[in-house]
Amino acid sequence: VNLLATLEKLLFKELAEVAARDGLHLGGKEAECTVIFTDFVGFSRTTATMRAADVVTTLNEYFEVLIPIIKRHGGFVDKYIGDAIVGFFGAPLPFANHADRAVQCAVALQRAVRTLNAARAARGQVTFEMRVGLNSGEVVVGAIGCDEKLEYTSIGETTNLGQRMETACAVGQVCLAAGTRS
Repeated sequence: VNLLATLEKLLFKELAEVAARDGLHLGGKEAECTVIFTDFVGFSRTTATMRAADVVTTLNEYFEVLIPIIKRHGGFVDKYIGDAIVGFFGAPLPFANHADRAVQCAVALQRAVRTLNAARAARGQVTFEMRVGLNSGEVVVGAIGCDEKLEYTSIGETTNLGQRMETACAVGQVCLAAGTRS
């Protein structure tokens, strides 16, 4: 297995190169970022009667469409939490227009879900509507955890409010916290 290619699937390309060369070390640094949270509305209820393998296939179809959009806009995909995607813009590589990119990404994600849903509905497959929440501000980003298990993630009130923005968001919409200016 090519370690660098595998790390690039898990991490931002530049971060993967550093991790392959030097390893990741516990700790983080303060950064100005925009965090993004997505979630499919009613996912657990809808998939409760589906076979687990079919749920995974469905999620993978959505993620195959959504993840490249996040990356194209310069976002770092942090993790999946079930059907939710967590990511951030502005780290590990800083850039000044992270909020603009995140907002453009969020709109593109909603459009992509609508397109995918039309195709899935035409095939008689289950569809999901998504909510997207964004927040900008200071976070700590870095390798969080312990020597046994690390995650490159963001921590802080900015991240927490981003998740709350998604939860409060209407179906099919994007909610931005007041600090997110595009």
